Amino acid sequence: MVQVRLLGWKAAGLRCPDHEIDLTRAGGEPHHVSLIQMPNGTGKTTTLELLRAALSGPSAWPDSVMLGEYAPRGATGRGTFEVRLRVDKRRFTIEMALDFDEGKPYYRTTWTSSVARFTRPPSLSRVLTPEFTPFFIFDGEMAQDLLDPKKTRARQALEVQFQLSNLLRFQGYLDEYWDEKSRNVSAKGDKGLTQRKNKLADLTKRRDRLKVERTGLVKKITDLEARHTKLDAEYKARFDQDSKAQEEREHLEKEFERAKDNLATIATSSLSEARKPQNLSPRFTRGLQALRDNLDRLKLPESAAKEFFDELAHDAHCVCGEEMTEARKASILARRQNYLGKEDMGVLNAIKGAIKDMAGASPESYREAFEANLLRLRNAVRERDVAQNELASLEQRRLAGGDAELSTLKTQLDDLVRELDTARTRLSVLDMDDDGDQGDDTDSIKALAKKIKRAGDLVAEATQTRDIRLKTTILKRVISAAVTSASERIAQELVAATNKRLEGILTRSPLRVADICDSVVLDGQTRGSPGQTLALGYAFLLGLFDAGQVSLPFVVDSPTGALDKNVRREIAELLPKISQQLVAFTTSSEYEQFVPVLDRAAQGDVQYLTMFRLNDATRPLLDGLASESVALSANGALVSSKQFFQGFDSEAYGESQPARAA
Repeated sequence: MVQVRLLGWKAAGLRCPDHEIDLTRAGGEPHHVSLIQMPNGTGKTTTLELLRAALSGPSAWPDSVMLGEYAPRGATGRGTFEVRLRVDKRRFTIEMALDFDEGKPYYRTTWTSSVARFTRPPSLSRVLTPEFTPFFIFDGEMAQDLLDPKKTRARQALEVQFQLSNLLRFQGYLDEYWDEKSRNVSAKGDKGLTQRKNKLADLTKRRDRLKVERTGLVKKITDLEARHTKLDAEYKARFDQDSKAQEEREHLEKEFERAKDNLATIATSSLSEARKPQNLSPRFTRGLQALRDNLDRLKLPESAAKEFFDELAHDAHCVCGEEMTEARKASILARRQNYLGKEDMGVLNAIKGAIKDMAGASPESYREAFEANLLRLRNAVRERDVAQNELASLEQRRLAGGDAELSTLKTQLDDLVRELDTARTRLSVLDMDDDGDQGDDTDSIKALAKKIKRAGDLVAEATQTRDIRLKTTILKRVISAAVTSASERIAQELVAATNKRLEGILTRSPLRVADICDSVVLDGQTRGSPGQTLALGYAFLLGLFDAGQVSLPFVVDSPTGALDKNVRREIAELLPKISQQLVAFTTSSEYEQFVPVLDRAAQGDVQYLTMFRLNDATRPLLDGLASESVALSANGALVSSKQFFQGFDSEAYGESQPARAA
C-alpha cells in the first residue's frame, strides 16, 4: 500500500493570513492528529480549498473569476501556496502561484526533479484529481453529495479507490486498437468503405466533442452551484441584517416550501388519477359497465367449453346414449368453435372483475371525485404562487430600502442563476434519450452512441475486421460485467461496514444504508439531518479507506458540524481510525465532548495549533507566551500550545468561561 503523508503547507499573499504549518514532530514524522483552531473569518474554508486545488492541479480552476476570489481585498500581483507531502519515503512538493492580474494559476512540482508544471507520482495519478481529492480533503458539502442521486460521487470513489477505473480505461484502449486495425486494412477498391469510414469518423468526432463539452458543463455547473451557494449565503446574511425582514423571510420561506411540497403531492396524485379513463368522462364508465353487463348475459357455463366437446367426440357413445358414429363425431368437432374454452372464459371473468373493481359505482361519481382533486390542485398552485409572490414582494421592499451592497449581491445572484439555467438546459440536450428520429447532426450523446455502433458494424463488415470487432466487443462486455460484479460486491461490503459503524454512532437517531449505486441510497428515506449526513460521510469513508490501495491523510473542516454532544463523542472515537493522519480545522465551539475524547482516541498523539489574524485587538493574546511556541507573519499569528488552544476563547474575548471538562 502506498503511504501518503501531509507534512505541511505555506501560504502568502492570499485571502487568509500569511502562515506556514508544520505537521511533523521533531523526528520528521507527522502527528497522528493535528487540530488547527481558527476563528470564523480567518480562512479555514479558504485554506481547505487551496489544499484541494493544489493537490488537484490546474483543472481545479475553471475560470479567472473563481481564482480572483482568493486575492486579498483590493490586492493584485500573485499569491502563493506550497504543499509538502511524503510519498512512501520520498518528498513530493507542489507549488501553486495564483496570478490575480492574468487570472491564471501556475504550478511547479518536485518529485524526481523540479518541473514548471503539475505532475504526479504514477502511484497517485488516480487520487490527485479534482474528482477524488474532496474525499480526503473533506467538508460537509461532500457528505451531502454522497446522498445526491444526481451526482455520482459514491461511484467515483469506488472506481478510483479499488482501481476499477483502470479497467474502464482499458475499454477505451480496446476501441483505439480496433480503430488502428480498421485503419490499416486495405479497402480493395470498395468505394463504399471510404464513405463508411468517413461517416464513422464524423460521428465519433461529433460524439467526442459533445462528451468534452458535457464534461466541461458538469464541471461548470458544479462550480456555479458552489458559487451560487456561497453568494446566496452572503445575500441572505446581508438581507438578514434587518432582523424584522429576517423573521418575515424565514417564515415565508417555510410557507413556500410547505406549499411546494403540498403541490408536488397533489400533482402526483392527480396525474395518477388522470391515467384512469373512468375519471375523465362518465361516457367511458358507462361503456365499461355496458361491456361488463353484456359479458354477464353470455351465461357461458364451464361445461360448455370447447374441451368438453373435444372429449365427447372421442367417447364411444354420445350424452344422449346413441352410438358415436363418424358423422356425429365430425359434426360435434365442427360446431365446437361456437363455444369458448376455459382459458377464454378465465380472461373474460378477469375483465369483468377488473371493471367491477375500477368502475363499478355511479359513472358520474368518478368524474366528480376527479374534479374535486383538480380543485385541490388549483388551490395548491394558487397557495404556492401566493407564497412565492409574498417572498418576492418582501425582497423588493428590502431592495428598495437603498442598500447598495444588497442590490449588487442580488444582481450578481440573478446573473449566476441565468448562467446556471443556460448550462443546465444545454446539459439536458446532451443527455436526452434516443427517440430514433434524430439525424447525424443530433446533440444527443446517447443517440450518437447508437449511430456510432451501427456505423462501426458497417465499417467492420466492409474491412473484413468483423472478428476483431467481435472479440473487442466481447472483451468489453467481460470488463463491464467484471466491473459491475466487483462494484456490487464492494458496495455490499461497504454497506455492511457503514451500517455497523452508524449503529454505534447514531444510537438516538438511527440511519441505515440500503445500497451504494451512483450515490449512497438510504433505507426508507431520501435524506438525513445535517448531523446524520456528516456521520454517514465519516462511516462511508472509513470503510472506503480501510480497503483501498493508497493510505491518504484525511483533512476535514469543522469535523463535528451540526452534531449534538452525544454523537460528537462517537465521532471523536471514530475519526482517528479513518486515516493514519488526521488534520482537522476547528473552532472553539467544537471543543466540548469532542477534543478531549479525540485526544484519548489518538493516545495523546495530537498537535494543537491556533491561528488568528494579527491586529491591535489580538496582539495582547501573545503576552506571556514562550517565543518558541509562536510564529508571526505580517498579518497572522500561529501558536503551538495545547494550553493556549484550550483557553483561546476566554483570552481572545475577555470573557470568563468555566474550565472545559475532559
